[in-house]
Amino acid sequence: MKEVLQIAGLNKAFGKDPSKGLKNINLTLRAGETLALVGRSGSGKSTLARLIMRLNEPDSGKVILNGTDITILHGSALREKRAAFQMVFQDPLAAFNPRHTISRILQVPLTLHGSQQNIKQQIAEVLQRVGLTAEMADRYPRELSGGQRQRVAIARAILCKPDLIVLDEPVSALDVSVRAKILNLLADLQQESGIAYLFISHDLALVRAFCNRMIVLHEGEIVEQGVPDDVLQNPQTEPTRQLVDAVPKLAFEALRF
Repeated sequence: MKEVLQIAGLNKAFGKDPSKGLKNINLTLRAGETLALVGRSGSGKSTLARLIMRLNEPDSGKVILNGTDITILHGSALREKRAAFQMVFQDPLAAFNPRHTISRILQVPLTLHGSQQNIKQQIAEVLQRVGLTAEMADRYPRELSGGQRQRVAIARAILCKPDLIVLDEPVSALDVSVRAKILNLLADLQQESGIAYLFISHDLALVRAFCNRMIVLHEGEIVEQGVPDDVLQNPQTEPTRQLVDAVPKLAFEALRF
């Protein structure tokens, strides 16, 4: 499988506190792979996601997407590349304009990056692809359930056929039955198109069940990485052991897809 994302020597400092920011981050993510990013609050997970999405700028290092260092792109060159990397947030309601219908929300990526032909049909098709009806295009976000809103967020992310989607706690706000449906949807989409996922989560049982590899961040540094079963059953560093010890043992066996 080709390497979709490569991060090399990425650094980001915030003030004078050395525990903040990121230090010498190196990782790769291949097509069709799900890489989990775990760590306690403040470890740097969201900072890394924002750097990958170019919502913040690194102090040094490279974020290479499909062979192109996107940290040096600006203006129209960056806009053209943005179709290839998208993000799904924990709270889609906060990520949507409440005054816009679902149809208008989904028109935006098509207007910026996609085909301008048969927009209504494209929206209907992507809604059906994520398990919603075409009629929902005329509704507002507040009129949908949490699970339905997250499906719309996924629909928006996949409209322009990205190679990478950053998933920031995408199911933590959903109940158990809805979580399983959303995760199955993500797995199906990945199998169909080979999308690479960077999956940010506090739920280690979920990481074990859903992800191919995992990285543990602690105070902005990668302290451990590997296959989830190996890392979680035999942690090699104290930060990883603390994460594992905080989870009920039965939880690792209870969640399977």
